Parts: sequence; structure tokens; C-alpha cells
Amino acid sequence: GGGAAGGSGGDAAGASLHAAARGREVRTFAQPDVFLSVTIDGADGKPAEVDDAMAFKAVLFTAVRSMFGAVGSAGLAVDLVTFDPTTRVGIVRTEAETASHVHGAFALLGAHEGKRCRIRVLRSSGSLMTLAAPDIDDDADWR
Repeated sequence: GGGAAGGSGGDAAGASLHAAARGREVRTFAQPDVFLSVTIDGADGKPAEVDDAMAFKAVLFTAVRSMFGAVGSAGLAVDLVTFDPTTRVGIVRTEAETASHVHGAFALLGAHEGKRCRIRVLRSSGSLMTLAAPDIDDDADWR
């Protein structure tokens, strides 16, 4: 069921099938990358003492390797796009297909080099520009 007024998720798929059946070429555009804004918290819940991009990246890769192993993690694209040492927030790019796996690996990290820590995903987006914009929820001018 569900015509145009129904709004069910199956309508788009059904429309695509009908268009294909009529001989039209149907193109779907996959979202290739997802960007994650992440920070690393120490055992006290405050940002961890990670002062440079290389150290930040090492913690991220530890999380992915501990979850998927050396061979499994090699198949995941995880790139540190930028790191701000003052806020200790980094932007990570990963493939849309595996973003949930990377997010899960980050969430399950409990320690790095014997020190308790956690990787917290602050925001995620298919657009780097969206992450660069200030978060409206955190901006008092928008209230």
C-alpha cells in the first residue's frame, strides 16, 4: 500500500521498480563518505591529553584494530581529516557502508596504552561542511 499520501519508505523503492519495468534507466547515487566529529575522553571524563594529530590518530586506529584485527581493519577506510589541538576534536572520514562499524569500534574502546579512555562521536554527517558549521543546539543565539 501507501500511495503518495502514505509516505511509507517502500514507495520510493516501488517507484524505482516501476520505472525500471517501463524501460527507463534508474540511477541511484550512493553517499560515498561519512564524516565523524570525535573527541577522546580520559578516565575522568575530560578530554584526554592527546596534543597532536599523530597521537589522536593512533588512538583511533587502536580502536579499529582491537575490534576487527589487523586484517579486518585493513579493509576499513578511516582517515583523520583534521585535528584541533585546542578543542581536542578531530574529523574522521570513513566510507558510508562501514561507518556504523567504525562508530561501534570507537564506542567499544576502553583503553589505549594502558590508560582508560573512550572515543566519543560528537556528530556525524555526509558533508564536511555540516560539521564545520556550529551546532545550532549549542548556540544560545538560536534559542
